[in-house]
Formats: sequence, structure tokens, C-alpha cells
Amino acid sequence: LLREGACVVLADIDETALAAANDELSKAYGKDFVRLVRVDVTSEDQVASGFAETAVEFGGVDILVSNAGLASSAPIEETTLALWNKNMDILSTGYFLVSREAFRLFRA
Repeated sequence: LLREGACVVLADIDETALAAANDELSKAYGKDFVRLVRVDVTSEDQVASGFAETAVEFGGVDILVSNAGLASSAPIEETTLALWNKNMDILSTGYFLVSREAFRLFRA
């Protein structure tokens, strides 16, 4: 259930995916319901900037759903170090950076 005046801020590095999500949510809840922020979760500066923009516009953040991810699979003996590092950057570092920034706003 959504309370009156609620808003969802979607953050993604993929602008096409952001636009598609915006279209879907806007049709279901109205165009004022969703806001978009392009963010690379592996970039400390972009994560901080994305949260700062959100805090300025909405006065803070109430809930975080951290679900950045990617679908890559290969047998371990075929997994390159580059693929391994990409997974770790997004699935570990990205979750840390996003959670840390959210908690800073939650405590404030």
C-alpha cells in the first residue's frame, strides 16, 4: 500500500531500463509517483550524489531496496578474473556503498 504523496526513486546505470520502469510505474501509479536517477553503484561519488539529489528533493530517504545485480554464470574454471571482479564490484562493493549512504541519511 502506498500512502498519499509517496514517491519511488529508481536508480540504475542502464538508462533504457530506467525509462521502461518509469513507463510501467507511471501507468500504474501516475507520472508523479516515480523519479529516476542514473547511478553506477560501483562509483562512490555517483552513489553519494544520487542520494544527495534524492535527499534535497524529498527531504530524506525512508526505505532502501538495494537490488543492483547482474546475471553472469560460467563454470569456475572458465570464469575470468575480469568477470569475477565485475561481480564483486556490483554485488559486494555496490551493496556496501548504497547501504552506507542510505544509513547516513537514515541516521540524520
